[in-house]
Amino acid sequence: MRRNIPRIPTHDVSCLSCHTTGLTDAGGYDPAAKEEDSMKLAGVQCESCHGPGQKYMSMSVMKSHDDAVAAGLAVPTEKTCRKCHNPLSPTYTGFNFDEAYKTIAHSMKQ
Repeated sequence: MRRNIPRIPTHDVSCLSCHTTGLTDAGGYDPAAKEEDSMKLAGVQCESCHGPGQKYMSMSVMKSHDDAVAAGLAVPTEKTCRKCHNPLSPTYTGFNFDEAYKTIAHSMKQ
């Protein structure tokens, strides 16, 4: 069942939790911040699925998948995706993890 989309989705936590990065995290998206600051964390970004990157994002760590995981890189699973792709979304029409994963699969190769 589809719900109505809120009138002001840019202020609705049920929208922002999936359409921003780090909404409830320190240093994450803040709807009260200046637009030029908040826009840096608007939308779905790497950290939405892989977790906060302060520790694993250095180029030396990212050269090794094992080192990146040891430094906090989250490897997304179906559970990760279903935090947003679920019937609570007003635009949800179903979700096939295996098919969706193929569209976002990427390599660490530069």
